[in-house]
Amino acid sequence: MTAAHCTEWFPEYPLEVQAGSNSIHTGGQRLIVNAAIDHPLYDDWTLDNDISVLHLAGTLNVGLPGIATIAMPVQGAGTAVGTSARVSGWGALYEDHPGSDYLRYVFVPVITNAECNALYGGGITAGMLCAGYPEGN
Repeated sequence: MTAAHCTEWFPEYPLEVQAGSNSIHTGGQRLIVNAAIDHPLYDDWTLDNDISVLHLAGTLNVGLPGIATIAMPVQGAGTAVGTSARVSGWGALYEDHPGSDYLRYVFVPVITNAECNALYGGGITAGMLCAGYPEGN
């Protein structure tokens, strides 16, 4: 699973999944993505429903170091405000800089969409999850 804004240009630009390593250059297992199924209501302008399911060309070796499954939440259960959410990725650490060579992550608290809309001037929908600190960082 990933963000739909990461798969907008697929299959024009091929994608790979890397599991079991925090280095983008070495280790772990890499598999080619042969299908990316974006949420049917994904909106690339507002980023509403920004989620995509990836279908891999092979099978991940679950059980190898760093490769495991995670439990999916019950549909409609929501995420409680104040819950600590882990956000991870290979993205840039600074605006207009290249992506990181190492997988990065941070824990941030889930906040209400109403609070998020107040902080960002609107645009947060029921198809989004908001997390972070009012002061940023």
